[in-house]
Amino acid sequence: MWNVSIIDDDTTPNGYIADMLEALFGKTHDEAVKMLFERRDKGRCLVCSYPTREEAWKKVEFGRNAAFAMKFDDFNLIMEEARPSA
Repeated sequence: MWNVSIIDDDTTPNGYIADMLEALFGKTHDEAVKMLFERRDKGRCLVCSYPTREEAWKKVEFGRNAAFAMKFDDFNLIMEEARPSA
């Protein structure tokens, strides 16, 4: 499994991030708002998990490119291999 997380930054508007979470990841508005608070409070937030690296990378790449096109250069999505649960 591969996790996609959003990293906190001080410049990307919360409205843009909420819209992106809803459109790209299928989150409800309430889920997106909850994620915004977690991102602010913890510095990052797990958005979704995908079974393959390729699926995770497509979401990360699309999200980053869309943000950069809007000139939100500090916006960052990352992907990491999920740690096996004990």
